[in-house]
Amino acid sequence: METEEIETVEGFVERVAAIDVAKAAGMVCMRFPHPARDGRRVQEVWNVAAATSAVLELGDRLLCPGVTRVVMEATGLVLEGVLLPPGGPGPGVLAGQRP
Repeated sequence: METEEIETVEGFVERVAAIDVAKAAGMVCMRFPHPARDGRRVQEVWNVAAATSAVLELGDRLLCPGVTRVVMEATGLVLEGVLLPPGGPGPGVLAGQRP
């Protein structure tokens, strides 16, 4: 996992993640406010295996810093607007899954 600090830019979603989906794995980038430095953001980038347990763990990892929007790209198709409700999607529900 790679973590770096970046400047805050107006007009962006405060807590966001992007996932580039492939067959065997996905590359995830998550950005959220720096916990100790006002006006700064943290960016984390890591790989996630395409396995149910890894995807469930990813959901938990996105909820910890309060990510509210996830954008996914798979084979040139961009899926925008997967929203996570406050407090998470609920027990047994994956983010973006329709009830």
